[in-house]
Amino acid sequence: MRFTLIISLLLAILAVVFALQNPQQATVDLFTTTFQGSTALILIVTFAIGVLVGILGAIPGWIRNRRKVNSLQKTIAEREDQVRRERETTRKETTTRETTSPSETERRTPPPSESSEGAGSSSTTTTEESETRSSSSSSSGPSSSSA
Repeated sequence: MRFTLIISLLLAILAVVFALQNPQQATVDLFTTTFQGSTALILIVTFAIGVLVGILGAIPGWIRNRRKVNSLQKTIAEREDQVRRERETTRKETTTRETTSPSETERRTPPPSESSEGAGSSSTTTTEESETRSSSSSSSGPSSSSA
């Protein structure tokens, strides 16, 4: 905001300085019409017409962007409502789970199962232990029979 104000003031000062330094008359012929005025006045009017043409050219883009923003804001509001409803549903489900009796909860939850890592390592350990026991009994067996 301040930057725009400073730039506007600088342009106004430059226009005044230009008008004071160029007081001579200029003639503009447009089709069948002739205009006479100071050089500064003609340039300022020409600049203003250029600004108006630029604004008119930008209006369709502004309207298109405004419609898109409105559409996106509507979509955001719908999604926020959807999320709010889902959170309320989740809270209700959590509340009903907490208030149910333990026997109902036990019926709903599946029994705990061992993980595949735990089951595989325990069976390996059991097999190794049984091999160790059998080898120790077989090695102790002949030595005790020879004694």
